[in-house]
Amino acid sequence: MENIKYYTQLKSSSKTLVDLLADESDFSELPNTWHVVVVDVKNSTKAVDEGKHHQINLTATGAIISVLNTIRKEKKNIEIPYFFGGDGATFIIPALLLNKITLVLENYSLHIKKNIDLILRVGHISIAELSEEKAYLKIVKHQLTAQLAIPIILGNGLKKAEEIIKSTFTKIEDIDFKKDLLNLEGMECRWKEINPRQTQKK
Repeated sequence: MENIKYYTQLKSSSKTLVDLLADESDFSELPNTWHVVVVDVKNSTKAVDEGKHHQINLTATGAIISVLNTIRKEKKNIEIPYFFGGDGATFIIPALLLNKITLVLENYSLHIKKNIDLILRVGHISIAELSEEKAYLKIVKHQLTAQLAIPIILGNGLKKAEEIIKSTFTKIEDIDFKKDLLNLEGMECRWKEINPRQTQKK
């Protein structure tokens, strides 16, 4: 049976980052059943040149909020590692939540397309598939403060995952937007600042 609380139960380390990277003993391998999920704003460089930097950042932030809210709703007390990338985000999640989270992110991408006219791509790959590609991926939960712990990844696994996923993104189609799947609680006030299809003065 899949350990959906693998990351939740992962013991955190309060060592310095230098000490952690100098000794891999605190890092552990991720379960093969877990998946790397990537969301990425298509043509983000061009969008930044058009003055949409703020919208791109909010799009990536909204993806993270959507996933975290979904997990809180579906399975209480489950933590997942995730990483903000400016023009996208990367998550590592158990297979049990994959279909639901993918559906929520694809639905969120329709919201982004309609309201901001950006294309948010969604893709995923399993840890098992990454192992077949000889990708090395270990993780540790780094305790920065008494209240904050962050994931740190060792190896080329995330980079390889992003390369594979970004090369195989397919257009999201044949699905209708579902308002009940959109949950941006926690950033609603910031979201109202977005002006859809804002034109830049020349």
